[in-house]
Amino acid sequence: MKKVQKFDFYAGALAASVLLVLLVIGAELFPTLKELLKSVFTHHWVGKVVLSAAAFAAAGFFYRGKTIFGMGIGKAAWYAVVGAFAVIFLFFVGHFLFW
Repeated sequence: MKKVQKFDFYAGALAASVLLVLLVIGAELFPTLKELLKSVFTHHWVGKVVLSAAAFAAAGFFYRGKTIFGMGIGKAAWYAVVGAFAVIFLFFVGHFLFW
């Protein structure tokens, strides 16, 4: 009997956090992206949440590896989530102070 792969929370968290960083910064730098998200999802933040949730689910269900970039998926997810927070925070602090 074939063993069923369970949902991989770490893979989902990694994918969602990376996509969220790209969407947040991309929407701030490219107004057309923000307008596209608004037109499709009624608000750009709703679009970011829906797309990030879809990335979380897809990666969690379909990722089959144990490592990424030479480290365990749990450690890589941790770095991705903390890095995503830091990048978004620093982007908006820089945006507030310098732009």
